[in-house]
Amino acid sequence: MLFAQAAGKNSLRDIVVAFNSQAKKLYHLGAIPITKSTIADANARRSWEMFQEIYFKLLNRFRYLRPGHSLKFKNPLFTIDSTLIDLCLNVFPWAKFRTRKGAVKIHCLIDHRGLLPEFIVVTDGKKHDIKVAPDMLKILPSFLAFFSKTMELLPPGDWRLSFLME
Repeated sequence: MLFAQAAGKNSLRDIVVAFNSQAKKLYHLGAIPITKSTIADANARRSWEMFQEIYFKLLNRFRYLRPGHSLKFKNPLFTIDSTLIDLCLNVFPWAKFRTRKGAVKIHCLIDHRGLLPEFIVVTDGKKHDIKVAPDMLKILPSFLAFFSKTMELLPPGDWRLSFLME
């Protein structure tokens, strides 16, 4: 289903045709060609809550296996970072970024206790970290947040600075 979202496919037939067009590459990944009925059955039997539950169980299981830093803080340390993924507008017309360029931006809240993502938001390529930060930080009771380049882009006295300082 991740493939279907990234490729912007709207129907099961689109998913199957696009996925199976790369059959030789799928072989090297250990995957086999799929059929429309297989995807339809999987969609009918599984709800999105199942995938959410699996993600949070895995997150809780692996969160503290690898310490992210040796510094000791009273509150947890989080980093908000993002990456821009360039996309071809001919293939992904919904991802308009510039006149002839498409892109999506992945904003990630990383917990340094285990270097795992705590929260991920996918937006259009033009959305800045500071616009996504309030929604990401509402889930945390008390924390230390580190922004890579966000702070230097804000003018002194900006309301978002007061939000970040609370």
